[in-house]
Amino acid sequence: MLGQIYRVTTAANNADSTYPGGTVAVYVGTTGDLKVDFWGEGSEITIEGLNAGIWHEINIKKIYGTGTTAGDILVAY
Repeated sequence: MLGQIYRVTTAANNADSTYPGGTVAVYVGTTGDLKVDFWGEGSEITIEGLNAGIWHEINIKKIYGTGTTAGDILVAY
């Protein structure tokens, strides 16, 4: 079950998107990889093969445009 959501926005395609307060969840509309910085972590990591059509409960502070192949991304925070 998702935590309390205050806002949902789209992530920029092929550009870095930052979320200073962290996210509650990320929705991926097209299956692919998601290159991110997790909240509280300073390093980049690529989450490979995220399934499309579901909300992924991950707390991230940045989505990288380069290295992200997933598409139609929504971010809840």
